[in-house]
Amino acid sequence: MLEIGCGEGMLLRMLQIPGCSIFGVSLDLPPLIHARGIAPPSAKLLQADAASLPFRDGSFEMILCVNTLTSFSGWEPVLKLFREVRRLLAPGGSLVLDLRSAAHPLNQLNWLVSWWGDGSLGRPVRPYRLSEVMALLHLAGLVGEVAAWGGPRRLPLFRMIRARTVPGRKRARNGGSEHAWA
Repeated sequence: MLEIGCGEGMLLRMLQIPGCSIFGVSLDLPPLIHARGIAPPSAKLLQADAASLPFRDGSFEMILCVNTLTSFSGWEPVLKLFREVRRLLAPGGSLVLDLRSAAHPLNQLNWLVSWWGDGSLGRPVRPYRLSEVMALLHLAGLVGEVAAWGGPRRLPLFRMIRARTVPGRKRARNGGSEHAWA
């Protein structure tokens, strides 16, 4: 199992599944150092660009991408991420990601506080519409479906999307880059 954008490892801490190898990837090193203190001891943590990861094609049955998309600055980086996910997924594997609602006032307040208040994000967030994410998944060779949502259907706080590979589409090649293990 791979978590892309694992940050400080809050989700990794809960992923102690017997017999399951766990990997966490983040672009920033300081959160990974914190994650090392709370993640399962067997978890392997890596500082790397999510669009070019050092894993073999088809390495993962499950890839998680939670609370991550808003940190990508536009469609092109998200499309690169989804193409890399497609390459890394084993046949029948799944991507699970969350999509925070840009219209929900709690998300707006959270992003405002994080950007202007404590500066924890270090950059403005980029919310995405469900239609944008579904189109980008399709372009990357993945088919997405809304699996769950939090809050009322009319104005959900977030949606959980499950995506699978499209049969017959070839995987993208790994561009390769330098990585640092934490």
